[in-house]
Amino acid sequence: MEYEVFPRLDKFVSGELVKIPFGFDRLDISTNGGASLGELVVYGALPKSGKSSMMLQIARHIASLGLPTLVVSLEMLNYENGFRFLAQSSKYSVNVFRPDMRDFVADGLKAHAHEYYEMPLYLDQKARSMKDVRKEVKRLKDIMGLKAAVIDYPQLMKGERRNIGRTERIEEVFYDMKELPMTEEIVVHAPAQFNREGIKSDCPTLAHFDGSSAIEKTANLGIFWQLEKEYSPDVDGRKGRLWIEMGRSVANDSFEGLVFHGKDARFSL
Repeated sequence: MEYEVFPRLDKFVSGELVKIPFGFDRLDISTNGGASLGELVVYGALPKSGKSSMMLQIARHIASLGLPTLVVSLEMLNYENGFRFLAQSSKYSVNVFRPDMRDFVADGLKAHAHEYYEMPLYLDQKARSMKDVRKEVKRLKDIMGLKAAVIDYPQLMKGERRNIGRTERIEEVFYDMKELPMTEEIVVHAPAQFNREGIKSDCPTLAHFDGSSAIEKTANLGIFWQLEKEYSPDVDGRKGRLWIEMGRSVANDSFEGLVFHGKDARFSL
């Protein structure tokens, strides 16, 4: 109590950073302020449902609070994620990033990008294993006081052991990833892939993840969402629902009103 519980209670009273918000008011309220330092948050959605965009939006929000944030991407190059950041926050959509871009558009994007200059947001396209990620997290923790990391996504990571199957490799990665926020006292956000049954399911659950057993044991929070297939002009995007699939000491709430604005690579709730 004296070494673990009481100091945390004192931090609640003093207002010292204990939880990091997601940037969606309804979700932050249901989680009593966001994800706690030391937690692993796993996200699930069907393919083409904006998982990477969601991760970048959360990372951008955290960094906008002045909290150093690392984005490790195994799918997208740094400049591609940079394009998405600009689409999320500027008047330009993802459709402008093409070879026939006009001069004034490029100038407008460059001018808008200045808002990111002071933002403690770091992109890493080189990490391919949890060993690489741990090294970069420790470096940024020592230099900048890193508070959050996004890993997009862990099922693409190489395992430390050789000659093991896909399921064993995924489990190894998640167990290693669980240790990272606990030892470095940061929040780790990680989208995960569903298996074939999950992709076919009308309402995927935790059991539909690749490596579901390890994810169930390691994740502190599980956040899922579903989107309608068709674009809705009235909301300028695809409507959907987001829910908390699992969580300790939080409500398993469900939220209607989620919208993915694909051309802006961002969500609203």
